[in-house]
Amino acid sequence: MNWENVPGCEITEQKAEGYLLENDDVLIARTGGTIGKSYLVEDIKVKAVFASYLIRVKRISSMYSPYIKTYLGSLVYWSQLYDNTSGTGQPNVNATALKRLLVPIPPLAEQHRIVAKVDELMALCDRLEARQEASISTHRTLVHTLLAALTGAGGQGRFEQAWARIAEHFDILFTTEESIELLKQSILQIAVMGRLVPQNPQDEPASVLLKNIAAEKARLVKEGKIKQQEKLPPIRENEKPFDLPRGWEWVRFGEIAQHNAGKTLDHGRNTGKPRDYLTTSNLYWGRFDLSEVRQMLIREDELDKCTAQKGDLLICEGGEAGRAAVWNEDYEICFQNHVHRARFYCEIDPYYAYRYFEKLSATGEIEKYRKGVGISSMSGKSLASVTFPLPPLKEQHRIVARIDELMVLCDRLHARIRAARAAQQQLAEAIAARAIG
Repeated sequence: MNWENVPGCEITEQKAEGYLLENDDVLIARTGGTIGKSYLVEDIKVKAVFASYLIRVKRISSMYSPYIKTYLGSLVYWSQLYDNTSGTGQPNVNATALKRLLVPIPPLAEQHRIVAKVDELMALCDRLEARQEASISTHRTLVHTLLAALTGAGGQGRFEQAWARIAEHFDILFTTEESIELLKQSILQIAVMGRLVPQNPQDEPASVLLKNIAAEKARLVKEGKIKQQEKLPPIRENEKPFDLPRGWEWVRFGEIAQHNAGKTLDHGRNTGKPRDYLTTSNLYWGRFDLSEVRQMLIREDELDKCTAQKGDLLICEGGEAGRAAVWNEDYEICFQNHVHRARFYCEIDPYYAYRYFEKLSATGEIEKYRKGVGISSMSGKSLASVTFPLPPLKEQHRIVARIDELMVLCDRLHARIRAARAAQQQLAEAIAARAIG
């Protein structure tokens, strides 16, 4: 307690007499978020009174105030306190309720010995906590350093060396949820850099794939199925965050997919048949929650624009803009105007594109394509401008398969950590129950 920072109040000398604090007084918060918390008054050098939301406990001759403070931190105290609180929105406890609490009172000399032992053990706990925090900090730095070396390694030889260092210490590196999330992020990073799976010189390069896409677009325009696309700006060198392997190409997202937002809900103007439609609330990273699917009136002639079919990538326009998942159901479903549908040309793997958006989100790069503070948005124009590393088609499939395999491993590591934490919690609760039982 820093008495110099304690706020003052106006009170008469006569009235203050009943509220003046003295050394060895114990204060207990009786309401709000700090209910039950206590403070032992020691070495007080100013005249101070206590506020109405506090209860004061005065020391009696047979009690050692630090022992009372020790009791007020115990499970015996807290379990009784919770049983005696009242109120739901703003819980509180009063002096009458505190009087009902059972307090184990040892002889005065033993109270002193108990407090001394508790202080000794708490100091030990503080040292262990400091040591653990230092260990966690060192571990975090090590994980960051090794993964940064992996994603930043130039050339296949250096990359293999960086990966060998990680593989050698894998079991001690990835032991926290934070480290596993960093591992996932690194997997996605090296995947879209072309380092996760080996290149096959027999694969048809992405440059040929782009020519095939151009031919498919021209055919669809001629057939009246799509409109002539406005030419997207060329990708500048400063927009390319890393060098691509031979056979890959930097493209803009709008070059490889036909995309548009869905149908706007307007109860006054919508006509047609009631149909299920997806909102951003249904769209999560890599999956859909279909437990609550709404309906809106949609005409037959509107379906082409606002219907998702198997293999389409759906991307949030609003909310967490850029959040994406592949629609993999055998049936079609409509979607709202706050969702973009990306339908890829020439059988580009939608799951590779999904993983790229996941990577952009994990690294924070997606922010440059978003607008707005708090609730962000991503316009169709912004989506089309996304710079995209395009591998050969066959390599896309190999990358997706390898990412899926490694993500399963990461999920197993997550499950192991959660199971260990749950076991520790159960053990702690069992020990505590036995201690107060």
